[in-house]
Amino acid sequence: MSASLPIQRPAPELVLLDDDLLTLEIVSWNTRKTDYVVHLFHDTEQALLHLQETPPQLLIVDYYMPSMTGLQFLEKARHSSFLGNSTIFLCSSVVQDQLPDQLSSSLDVGRLDKQSVCDRKLLTALLETHIH
Repeated sequence: MSASLPIQRPAPELVLLDDDLLTLEIVSWNTRKTDYVVHLFHDTEQALLHLQETPPQLLIVDYYMPSMTGLQFLEKARHSSFLGNSTIFLCSSVVQDQLPDQLSSSLDVGRLDKQSVCDRKLLTALLETHIH
């Protein structure tokens, strides 16, 4: 009778795209001692390249970025990469009611405020809820 080895699953993965370096640094700091694999991107093209290789379990995209909006990024990502079963959130520091209504219906995207991404407890709760 041979002993079976435990099945190793890849570490849960979060991808965050934000043009604000402080937000990226805060998320890096808040997730440094977790079991999550966290990929932080400041550049939309680099994020798209990563998504083509590895669809994350959780993708958080800033809405207001200089090169394109988060919505434009998500539309591009949907056409050029495989997001699989990724849970996707669009985040912004503006009031959530000001984000376009088409998000929920056409792209199946949730909405977050920046505080949910930058606060350690809120981010941990988000990760535990949406990464399996």
